[in-house]
Amino acid sequence: MRHLFIVDPLPGLNPEADTSVVFMRDAARRGHEVATCGVGDLSVRPGGRAQASWVAIRAREGRDWYTLGASGSSELSAFDVVWMRKDPRTT
Repeated sequence: MRHLFIVDPLPGLNPEADTSVVFMRDAARRGHEVATCGVGDLSVRPGGRAQASWVAIRAREGRDWYTLGASGSSELSAFDVVWMRKDPRTT
């Protein structure tokens, strides 16, 4: 499965407290593809189709919990699951 996580910037996530990190790690542990983007990376294509500019990550255990991979841009429908985990307290 392909997962897209719409989250706050990765360096600001706390791998010991943020449930988004738990979800990303679990998806990766199950062999699923994981990609992330921010709210500012979303757009609407002609015809009303939602699109995201994203970056793939490899999520793992530990404090240094991710490695960035390839980046791309695609419609949200290219993903099997889209998670929106933006902290409303941040700008």
